[in-house]
Amino acid sequence: MQYVNRLKTLQPENAMTIVNYIQAMRTEINLSDNYRKLNIFLLSDLSKFHNDNNNKPFKQMSRKDLLSYLDSLRKSEAADSSHKWIGTYNFYRVLLIRFLDGCIIQILSKISAQSQVLLIIYLS
Repeated sequence: MQYVNRLKTLQPENAMTIVNYIQAMRTEINLSDNYRKLNIFLLSDLSKFHNDNNNKPFKQMSRKDLLSYLDSLRKSEAADSSHKWIGTYNFYRVLLIRFLDGCIIQILSKISAQSQVLLIIYLS
């Protein structure tokens, strides 16, 4: 219930993107409850981080936006002398990469095969 409430506080477009992503992951892998909750927490936190600044939907977020969110997880030596934040940073980075890969696959599935080839050539 806590995670449903998190989604209700988000911009509707971002909340639907998270729901669609979680549903897609459920069909592809055996998704544990903790992994699902962690993804909802991370993506809702990312959305809230940018809603406070400029109300951006996920589709409009740039690499710079994602890095500014990840940089907000950094802690000083005095606050975290054992550097535990680095593990969180790296794990969240992996989850965000998977999320972005899922978004790219979703976009590619909506465009024609010819456009996909052109996009792949352009990105190479």
